[in-house]
Amino acid sequence: MGFILISAAVLLCVTYAALLVHFRNSWKNIDVIEKPDSDFNPTVHFSIVVPARNESENITHCLHSILTQKYPCSLFEIIVVDDHSEDDTCEKVQQLNNGQISLLRLQDELSGQISAGHKKRAIEAAVKKAKGNWIVTTDADCSMRPYWLLTLAAAIENENPDMVVMPVKMKNDGNFIGIFDSMDFLTLQGITGAAVSNSELNMCNGANLAYSKNIFERVNGFSGIDHISSGDDMLLMEKIANAEGDILYLKSKNVIVDTTASANTMQFLNQRIRWASKSAAYRDGRMKLVLALVYCFNLSLLVSGLNVLMDNHSISFNHFRVSTGSLWLAVFIVKFSSELAFLSPVANFFQQKKIMRWFIPMQPVHVLYIVISGFLGLTGSYRWKGRIVK
Repeated sequence: MGFILISAAVLLCVTYAALLVHFRNSWKNIDVIEKPDSDFNPTVHFSIVVPARNESENITHCLHSILTQKYPCSLFEIIVVDDHSEDDTCEKVQQLNNGQISLLRLQDELSGQISAGHKKRAIEAAVKKAKGNWIVTTDADCSMRPYWLLTLAAAIENENPDMVVMPVKMKNDGNFIGIFDSMDFLTLQGITGAAVSNSELNMCNGANLAYSKNIFERVNGFSGIDHISSGDDMLLMEKIANAEGDILYLKSKNVIVDTTASANTMQFLNQRIRWASKSAAYRDGRMKLVLALVYCFNLSLLVSGLNVLMDNHSISFNHFRVSTGSLWLAVFIVKFSSELAFLSPVANFFQQKKIMRWFIPMQPVHVLYIVISGFLGLTGSYRWKGRIVK
């Protein structure tokens, strides 16, 4: 049994490492876009959609970072959709008293009980009211850089895409879970850029995503995926890709949106379980294959490691003997070496090189987290924004 387990771990490790080398090369080959020249005159009209539930502490800062954009005020509006908040989120929005901001209350826009897909319903309600020809979605706990919209508009006018995927940076306050969250998220962001730039996987984050109103209507919005609690970003992207929409990854420091890492372990796990819960709905076989590879490799590493602890025996290869423990250690070294090689240029782009000092110490935790969150994402429920979601 020990031989079978370690053999499976070795085979999966080779495949996993090769994939990460490919992603590293793809990431490094993406051109970094600077902000447009001063003589650029944008014409794109944006409707920025901010779904919000119990975001009293964050909403004012988020909206202020949008209102202070280096972009013509006449070319963007902000639509905040309150999703049944139990705090004073709505009051905070109204206190800004700004004509560029519209406040929608989801309970007023929809009749009847919503069993799932609250965020999708909020975005759909906003799109119906939107005046802009481009929809930009973000989260209420995010902040934007001054040339966010201007750089996005230039990319749209130059490339004429249907959807633009943009980077998200997770900040942390220096505690263990915050650093772990930031590092894991950094990995996801790197894979997103690498895979989207080559049209290999449909990955994105709704905290920083833009698409034309026309393509949203052409694919009938969230119809067919509106029963799934998560997936307002990646499942929509999959629909657009299936409709042969043109999807662009915009690698620019000017369009990075900043968000905050999880405050505690339960918040972190609930977030990752929520993300994993939509994986069963993916129709793209490539995405399912990659997810299965990552999960099975980490599971094999965990199970074979436990087996080595109980029975570390030798295996013969043409008169050469090696212990299962040595093989497992070699697999583990290849794992973190390939991940480190991939993550280093990504961390450099996001200016997060300092957290890389925690990379090796957090490796055992990362293996356990992948196994637990992946399993619970398919079989369990989670709490999000005060709701129990099954």
